[in-house]
Amino acid sequence: MSKYPDARLHFVYEARPCSYWIYRLLNSLNHCCYVIAPSLIPKRPGDKIKTDKRDALNLAKLLKSEDLTPISVPEPEDKAVRDLSRARETGMKDFKDAKYQLKALLLRNNINSKVKDNWSLQHLR
Repeated sequence: MSKYPDARLHFVYEARPCSYWIYRLLNSLNHCCYVIAPSLIPKRPGDKIKTDKRDALNLAKLLKSEDLTPISVPEPEDKAVRDLSRARETGMKDFKDAKYQLKALLLRNNINSKVKDNWSLQHLR
């Protein structure tokens, strides 16, 4: 049994690609959670040694002194739309690259099209 049954824990950690579910879980358990962008964590000049223990201690000190700026965690729906948009962008780039590669292959094999409108239905035929 805890000495402090009504205590509200405070968690702080650096943002990572898959870290938002931790934030949502901790908030659902009624704990306070802060997600910090690594670029927003103040660093001292010459402080290049990074270990989990040092980073955790540093984050705790900075949280206590209120020197951290938490990021806004997107809702799952917003994250899904962002992921879909990124996937579409990647797919479109891959499609464009494949067309360039196909054109280069045809040119290397001296296969020329008489149609000037690239990738039209007539060109594809």
